[in-house]
Amino acid sequence: VQNVMSWTTGSLIGVGWEEVRLLFPYTILSCFLISFCHKPLDLLLLGENNAKSIGLSVEKWRFILAFFGVCAAAATVSVCGLIGFVGLIAPHISRTLIGRENRLLIPCCGIIGCLLLVCSDTLSRIIFNPIQIPVGIIMSILGGIFFIILIYSLIYSKKNGINALKTE
Repeated sequence: VQNVMSWTTGSLIGVGWEEVRLLFPYTILSCFLISFCHKPLDLLLLGENNAKSIGLSVEKWRFILAFFGVCAAAATVSVCGLIGFVGLIAPHISRTLIGRENRLLIPCCGIIGCLLLVCSDTLSRIIFNPIQIPVGIIMSILGGIFFIILIYSLIYSKKNGINALKTE
């Protein structure tokens, strides 16, 4: 029961170098494959009709991108469990920092996600020392706070006539 609870909340408790060695080939392969996908992603930002008119096979690239993303996530989730909000917070922060260009956005999301996870894991280890809580709990708290701020900023920007979703 303890192992299932750790997996469902997302935890790095008991994860060591053996798991890192196990995930390393999947991580390298995913990063390598995803690094070639920035151009189709940029075209998809133009909208489905515009991407098709430029010559992009939208259905094919959606499948390819979803497949790469699912494979990368599945490998990590199999070891660490469901650590929520990392994949939701990191892109928002990255897009705010560097804009929408996927050539830069993809690696920035990875770096921001790693930093979020390391900081959350550090907090989970020191808050109730010597008891270590699952990192997924800390990420859920941070995610909740982040999305309350995000919703507030969207409501505030609508009241003031600002397009909060537009980034240059």
